[in-house]
Amino acid sequence: MKTVLSPEEMGIFFPQDLEEIQRIFQKLCDERGLARGSEGASSLARSILVYYSQGVRDPAALERLLRGPPGKSHRAP
Repeated sequence: MKTVLSPEEMGIFFPQDLEEIQRIFQKLCDERGLARGSEGASSLARSILVYYSQGVRDPAALERLLRGPPGKSHRAP
């Protein structure tokens, strides 16, 4: 039985994680024309954190998931 959780399993983000999350968030907000603090930006932030917490750490893969099919924005499950 596993008793020690990794930082990722505990939902801990390191400074380099936060920098990457911020970069992706800003890039997608700019692409979508979302203002900080808007409902759309908050939804995007939640989706990024959900995917990141689920282990999606590759920036390109994360962006693909968040973009979804061409022409549609995707929300995390």
